[in-house]
Amino acid sequence: MKFLSRHVLWGLGFSMLLAACGGGGGGGDDGGGTGNLNRPTARVTASAASVSAGDTVTLDGSTSTPANGSTLSYQWNVTQRPAGSVAVLSTATSAAASFTPDLPGNYTLGLVVTDSVTSSNEVSVKLEVRNPNPVAVVLPELAQLVNTTVQLDGTASQPPAGGRAADLRFNWTLVEKPDGSEAALDNPHLSQPRFLPDVVGLYRATLVVTHGSKSSQPVTIKINANQMHTAPVAKAGSNIDNAVRGQRVQLDGSASTHAAGSTLQYRWFFAPAGRPWGSQAVIESSNTARPTLTPDFAGTYRLTLVVYDGTTTAFSEVQIKVKKPDGASNTKPVAVISRPFGKSFEAELGTSIIPIGAYSQDKDEDTLTREWTLMSAPAGFDAATKFNPTWGNFTGTHYGSYVVQLRVNDGKEWSEPVTQVFTVLNGANRPPVAKAAVMGGASAIGVGTTVTLTGEASTDPDNNRMSYAWTLLDKPDGSTAKLSNAAAMNPSFVADKPGPYSFSLVVTDEHGTPSSDGVSTLDTQLSVNVKTRNNAPIARLAVDAFYTQEQPLVIGKTGRQLRFGDSPDAAEIWNSFLFNGNGYDPDGDMLTYLWTLSREPAGSKLQVPENNYMCGNTGSSQWPGATVSTFANWIQKSLALRQWTCLDRIGIAPTVAGAYEVQLAISDGMAFAGPFAMTLHAVERQNYPSLLLEYLGPATNSGSLSEHAHPNRLPQQLFPYASVQGSSFPIWSHELTGGVPMVIQRYRLTASGGDYTIADLAATSAQSGYALSFQGLSNSRVIRKGETVEFSLVMQVPSPVPAAADLNKASEGMQWSFRIAEKSGWTFSHKPYIFPN
Repeated sequence: MKFLSRHVLWGLGFSMLLAACGGGGGGGDDGGGTGNLNRPTARVTASAASVSAGDTVTLDGSTSTPANGSTLSYQWNVTQRPAGSVAVLSTATSAAASFTPDLPGNYTLGLVVTDSVTSSNEVSVKLEVRNPNPVAVVLPELAQLVNTTVQLDGTASQPPAGGRAADLRFNWTLVEKPDGSEAALDNPHLSQPRFLPDVVGLYRATLVVTHGSKSSQPVTIKINANQMHTAPVAKAGSNIDNAVRGQRVQLDGSASTHAAGSTLQYRWFFAPAGRPWGSQAVIESSNTARPTLTPDFAGTYRLTLVVYDGTTTAFSEVQIKVKKPDGASNTKPVAVISRPFGKSFEAELGTSIIPIGAYSQDKDEDTLTREWTLMSAPAGFDAATKFNPTWGNFTGTHYGSYVVQLRVNDGKEWSEPVTQVFTVLNGANRPPVAKAAVMGGASAIGVGTTVTLTGEASTDPDNNRMSYAWTLLDKPDGSTAKLSNAAAMNPSFVADKPGPYSFSLVVTDEHGTPSSDGVSTLDTQLSVNVKTRNNAPIARLAVDAFYTQEQPLVIGKTGRQLRFGDSPDAAEIWNSFLFNGNGYDPDGDMLTYLWTLSREPAGSKLQVPENNYMCGNTGSSQWPGATVSTFANWIQKSLALRQWTCLDRIGIAPTVAGAYEVQLAISDGMAFAGPFAMTLHAVERQNYPSLLLEYLGPATNSGSLSEHAHPNRLPQQLFPYASVQGSSFPIWSHELTGGVPMVIQRYRLTASGGDYTIADLAATSAQSGYALSFQGLSNSRVIRKGETVEFSLVMQVPSPVPAAADLNKASEGMQWSFRIAEKSGWTFSHKPYIFPN
């Protein structure tokens, strides 16, 4: 009502304004307006009201009449068209025009005529466009960066009238490419094939779609591959092998290069563990091309130079080996005891305690030996058998405090001793784990964006409360960005300049234990790259098997189970739709995936899919590392979801017959691709509508092979079926017996919905002496509706058995094949592989 009221008020206001200005009245003409002048009359006839796509229609407006004067001008328009149509009127300003519709559907063609004073009302004719043949539809032109993936798209192509889009077949050809290009389509029979334009210039691809015996006219798309942004090259200079402790070292990255017109930003960092333990050396003027470093320890320093030109980041590393000054006296080492990895200085009764002395320090880079001493322990502790003086580890067999001492020796003198108290108690505290991320998972971020960071994925194994400490480590030149609420779980900042922003996060539990051990640089770090321009991602929603209404997925268990560790409990694995997002980002940005089950039958309930492609919206398809009960709960929660933020692959295991629509959208944080949608069908086995092909594996009787069964191959298969064995699941040559027919594979055919005839049955070998045959299936065999036929593929090799290499060569020319006479394109083919062991 608010929307309507605003328009009514706007209309009343506009009428009042006209009245105030003397306009808008209905009286006689005062010489300045049209008043009571009559309008000209437009009249249109068309040569046809119903045509096929590609036919030309002639339009005639010559019987239109003026109301003022004797001349008319004409303006033709397409006022309604099917989605994707780009057809235009020829001679659109003449009395006669022609129109060639490019897509089937409904069109409306309108005409307005104008005489010397005013224009007519628009009159129109409707045009129904049929398509007796399929119609290929593509975008006419694309612009793409060279050396980035191009994805062609024929999904808007249409079947002939009365046909189904699912029965369309795609045939792409890359008909033109620049000289020197080796570009090739990854699969010319996909609706969305890809290729990599490797040379700047013009590429052309044509698409022809077929539907049974009918073919479309070819359509062409032009792809202009432009020179992409020239990435900078970072050069941190040559390694330095003779630096001296305490003496300044000059670093030089000035040889780094960038594209003309751009300016480089420089950042120098110590690589992870890039300084000797204990070193406090800093890189002075680290945001310039030529910083300096004064090493305070002998040893090896590893530095990384990062350069950024406003669009792209490049890296280079340099290593500096530092020695002790000649004649310098020995420096006493320093002993350091660190908490055990992943633990605090507390432990549960009966557990092993392993103090860490690896971070002890020596400025002279001498090799250190360690001496561990147990200074005190609870009464009753057997130090002689439970304490290891070589490594300092022990088992906390009694409650209480254990005091451990460490001294280190550099071969010349001992360090001062240091001690650490380890406490054995019930409910020992464990350190939290920090995990920093950008809220929403964005990888690409534009200048001016308010970016929210999040530590919500940080965890504490003891479920203690945690506090957060964020640090802004670095930002681009000229940036004045500051972290807001740096002590919160979700701080934010405004990305005011393009370039990398880096942050660290330390979480501390309520007992004061931080996620970092305070010695090693294990704080979680996060880099955010802010961009001035962005190339959108692309995706290609695909499935491992396309289950149509004619060949739907058979609902049911696969016979395999998902077990929970050592627990006897297990979840049944069900036959599944397996979707693949095939996301790609030209800039290399990390992509986030949003999957949605947008349509499913009433009463639908999902089960565990094949290959366990499940998602609990943790950004990963990986299972949680937790207890059996937690794992089982995670599975149930995952199966209850209908929207997932997994990576690029997901499985849907249906339990109810019907249509299932899955949608996918992907984002790099700045741009989206999609949503893409795909509908697959499922059915109960007893209601399968056509000829069901199932893989049964090897025979169990003698005269069969055992190793060739593919453990992940599911019973149901689809036509056309083309099986090619490989080295992963071969026939082992040592299993073959010469002169004996041996079963290679077994299958089953079950006819529903009609009778089906086996045609062109063939079992061939390119080399003589090898006999291939079908067992249980013959040419012209009719499988009647309701009948089930099992058949086997049989091989007989010569006697004596040839050498393994000869067997392998012979297998390259072997094939079992047939087709289903009643179904175009329904073929069966199996090619074996004999491993040359």
